[in-house]
Amino acid sequence: MRRFERLEAIGHWRPAPGAEQAEVVVSLGEATVMIARASGLPLAHWSLPAVIRLNPGQMPARFGPDGDAGEVLELDDPLMIEAFEKVRHAIAAAQPRPRFLRRGAVLAVLGAVGVGLVLWLPGAARRQALALVPEATRQEIGATILGLMGRETGAACRAPGGVAALERLAARLYGPDMRPAIAVLPGDMGGMVVLPGNILVVPRAALAGTDDPLVFAGEVVATMARARAGDPLADALDSAGIRATLTLIGTGTLPARDLGPHATALLRQGGADGDGGGTDAAALVPAFAASGVPIGPWALARGQDIPARAAETGDGTTVMTDSDWISLQAICAG
Repeated sequence: MRRFERLEAIGHWRPAPGAEQAEVVVSLGEATVMIARASGLPLAHWSLPAVIRLNPGQMPARFGPDGDAGEVLELDDPLMIEAFEKVRHAIAAAQPRPRFLRRGAVLAVLGAVGVGLVLWLPGAARRQALALVPEATRQEIGATILGLMGRETGAACRAPGGVAALERLAARLYGPDMRPAIAVLPGDMGGMVVLPGNILVVPRAALAGTDDPLVFAGEVVATMARARAGDPLADALDSAGIRATLTLIGTGTLPARDLGPHATALLRQGGADGDGGGTDAAALVPAFAASGVPIGPWALARGQDIPARAAETGDGTTVMTDSDWISLQAICAG
């Protein structure tokens, strides 16, 4: 199905029953669908095997993630509709032979890199993958992990007012080019985590646990700062193993089955970051200063000493309005 790789079209997306329909850009990958604003900010990520046609034979074609009757994507582009159907059917047809496909991809890559690679293969493959994987593929991998996490916690909350408030907060903290896509999951998980592709996952408890938007914004800044000191894709590859890493190098994809354990681990281990993740508040002063957020409220809420340079953080502007904070706290309502 290489004919359809990275196909894009304009569609109309409704996040929930009764919500206003929005014009979006639909990007079709090999196993995922990304729905984004024209600016490129992701709004939703679907796994193609879970997508169903809601009105077979009718136009415009209506698709939705299996089990979520409220979220609907409408398409009238014939090529994109054909791609949806053919890629979904191809994935389904391939399911009975996963062992053969995995073995074939791994053997092909191993033959290409040579026998001498065996002694240092794991580290070399990991470094090569991190250097070569483009941002679009990182976003697909992050979207797949988010979908796997959602299977355990429930799908990401998408009340329109709350989604809009998150977009404004991300733009306020990081600007239009560097802002992360933020998703709120309704179920239990330890704390905020960052996925490949600059996707920040927030547990609903992080909103319910404070009445101060400065504390919430501070946790976003702290979590993003810790993640950007490393590479979330590296953690995913370490969990997936050498075979999955070689598949990624050879085919440009990381199968969802290899990401499942990492998704589960993130749900269990996210709590390690909830108290600052072992990072001293003083080390985070530059990140808070760059985002224009005072570090004091967050440090006090986390039981940490306020750094002597705390006055250097925060630019005196509001992190978010009262109405946005109220909408954000209700993002999982309904």
